[in-house]
Amino acid sequence: MKTIDYLILTHFDKDHVGGADTVLNEVEVLHVITPNYESDRKEYKEYLEAVEAHEIFPIKLTNVFHFNLGSAEFTINPPLKDTYSGDNDYSLVMSVKHGKNSFLFAGDAEEERLTELIESGNLEHTFLKVPHHGRYNDKSSEFFNSIQPNYAVITSSDKHPEEKEVVDALKQLGTEIFVTRNGDIFISSDGESLRITQYQ
Repeated sequence: MKTIDYLILTHFDKDHVGGADTVLNEVEVLHVITPNYESDRKEYKEYLEAVEAHEIFPIKLTNVFHFNLGSAEFTINPPLKDTYSGDNDYSLVMSVKHGKNSFLFAGDAEEERLTELIESGNLEHTFLKVPHHGRYNDKSSEFFNSIQPNYAVITSSDKHPEEKEVVDALKQLGTEIFVTRNGDIFISSDGESLRITQYQ
């Protein structure tokens, strides 16, 4: 049987929590990590039923959380406020350090959450999972400038493609950009070099 050490749900929009119940029902999950808020979405209720059925007690983050897996160091930053106007700004943001490589996964963070991250400082990372499927907002360029990523992945689709302003802002930094609507993306790190392969 395969085991998931940490199932991390950045927030409770249906495209982020939807399917979590299936994972929990089909695979042994040791820990579930979520932001500390609730939702009335159907997918969230299905997730709750699954964690209760498997007697899992989710870790609802209110403080920075650290853990190691092998030679990789994980840091998860929760939102700083108790209440936001939309689900996206509740997003957990995860930093992974693996030797000389570093990865930042920014969920669906929008302006308010990006402002928190920018003000926290020390944001430089080798790799960025671009927030909110490549949607542009007034803080996007400043956020990208703070990170200076060598590589970026945008999770977009033909129906909802990434916005040109996001692509242009990253290109100005010399970032190599990959978009998931062009095919699955596989990333490997040996702690020294980083390899990204896209399967179309």
